Amino acid sequence: MQTRDQIKDIIENGVVKDIFLFERSHAMIQTIKKHSNTIDSNKENFKDLFITIYSALTTEAVLAVARIYDNPNKNYPTRCLKGMLEHLIAYSKELPEIKEPYQLKLSLETKIVPDDLIKAIQDSPTTFPNLLSDFIKKELEKPENVDAIKKLKDLRDKAMAHNERVAQIDEPSWVALNDLCDLSKYVVGALSWAYFSTAYTVNGKYILTDDAQKTSYSLTRLFNKIYSDSA
Repeated sequence: MQTRDQIKDIIENGVVKDIFLFERSHAMIQTIKKHSNTIDSNKENFKDLFITIYSALTTEAVLAVARIYDNPNKNYPTRCLKGMLEHLIAYSKELPEIKEPYQLKLSLETKIVPDDLIKAIQDSPTTFPNLLSDFIKKELEKPENVDAIKKLKDLRDKAMAHNERVAQIDEPSWVALNDLCDLSKYVVGALSWAYFSTAYTVNGKYILTDDAQKTSYSLTRLFNKIYSDSA
């Protein structure tokens, strides 16, 4: 089914990849921060190297979340969350039956959701896509999310993709970026249980997070090797 395949493409080749890039970069950034005092004081003087790595990881993390929260463009279709929600509404009648209603319910209930959304899983599956889209849109309209997305796009558009003459750019916090990433994981988890019988989330835990963090574990071992040898 074309509609199902299009949504699957946005999830697997768009949102899931960008979630992975963000989580991998953020985990490595946290590891570098954890060892910052050692980096600054050690005689081997790897400070400039890790500043460069930190900067590159920050850019990758910001761009990844910015891509997830791009605005849909008919001329240049992007694999973004809002585009996926629009697709759900436009083609809700063409979607297949819900594959995993029990797991979908568990996934949705990790947030406080309207009763109508939960009831639609069994009673009115054809209205479920619209109700889910409405719920996520309301989440995106919360002031903290509106503010974070605006700051995210300003940072990307004015400082990363371009170099505008502006006095200062207000950057989103890492907490805000994590919250935006968590919302996208929630949507991926719900839709994957609904239409693909795919487990991206289990009991509220996004299962690819551990894979994304593996590089940071390697970085920790590298730090231990470098600084134990130079002690």
